[in-house]
Order: sequence, then structure tokens, then C-alpha cells
Amino acid sequence: MAYGDAVASLIGEKYGKRKYKLVAAKSFEGSIAMFLVSFAVFTASLIFFSMFYPFSVLGLLLPSFSVAVVTSLVEGVSPLGFDNLTVPASGVVTFILLGGGS
Repeated sequence: MAYGDAVASLIGEKYGKRKYKLVAAKSFEGSIAMFLVSFAVFTASLIFFSMFYPFSVLGLLLPSFSVAVVTSLVEGVSPLGFDNLTVPASGVVTFILLGGGS
């Protein structure tokens, strides 16, 4: 999620042409980057941890996709600066609710 948030900021500032504002001004390009990078990094993390814990393919993709969607949405509606708190918290809660870690 940290990588996704950082990449969202960089992509949004450099390539963000289509803006939206719910609480703070964000770009669709940055939000898409947030989703893609979060999904990729979280999936890679779960693949790594599958060496130690038994995860199925669905057990890898469903949490990764869900966490990436939720954190991207939360990042999109969070005021500037607060996304550093809301994104990780929402990602952890989503993962736990999906049975992550059990």
C-alpha cells in the first residue's frame, strides 16, 4: 500500500490530466496507479508468504484485489496527508475481514 500511495502521487502529479474532487483534488491516473501497484505488491507479498503458509490461488487473488480496491477508494476520498493513516488502516481491516492471516 505504501508503494501504491507513493506511485499514485508521482503518476498523478506527472500524468494526472483527469481530476476529480471528493474531499481533496485527485486524478484518475493516480488512482489507477494506486490500484495497480497495490494489487501487484500485495499479490507478490502473499506469494512470498505462501512459502511459509498454505494459500490457495483464490486465497491470494481475492484478498489482493479487495485490499487494492478498498485502499484505492479510501485514498481517493482522504484529505491530503490523512491518506498516510487511512490507507494502511483500511487495508489491514479489509484483509482481516477477509480472513487474512488465518
